[in-house]
Amino acid sequence: MSSERFWNLMWLFAFPVLLAALSRAFLPETSIFQFLVLPLWAIYWNLTRPSKQALWVSLWHAVLCEALWLLPPGACVTFALVVWWIIRTYRDLLPIRPAPYHGLLCGVIVLPVLRLWIWLYAILWPTATASYLCPTFAEFILIPTVGALGGSAIFALAQKTEFRIFIPKADALRNDED
Repeated sequence: MSSERFWNLMWLFAFPVLLAALSRAFLPETSIFQFLVLPLWAIYWNLTRPSKQALWVSLWHAVLCEALWLLPPGACVTFALVVWWIIRTYRDLLPIRPAPYHGLLCGVIVLPVLRLWIWLYAILWPTATASYLCPTFAEFILIPTVGALGGSAIFALAQKTEFRIFIPKADALRNDED
């Protein structure tokens, strides 16, 4: 294994743990802010990495989300797989290097859908108690707003924290299915 691949692997697995710890330490303990950081960071990686690498990133972020939020097994993993498949299918229509306003759009669309999906998944899971996952009316109003502001901030932060050595070339993104 080359040193470039080693540091890319370390960045891939260690940085989301650091993000989760920082979000738990500095963001309020409400589910709106908890559902913000890791899913949108995984979507950014899905947009900027080859789809095979993005699959592992999505699964790792989803497992971290399930562990942090005490969700039934598979709640975030199935959602992450669906998002990965959608991005992989429509990769030719999506931007190669997403801007912060793409994060705004992702936050407005993905976070409310994720919140509803987790609640419905917990209802369908036989041993889970879904009462603490039931979204309130205020959350339904605040989630798109927080998703828009947080999504653009997370995409901007993701662009600033990327090392140039870890960014694949544009042709590697488009032709990674071979």
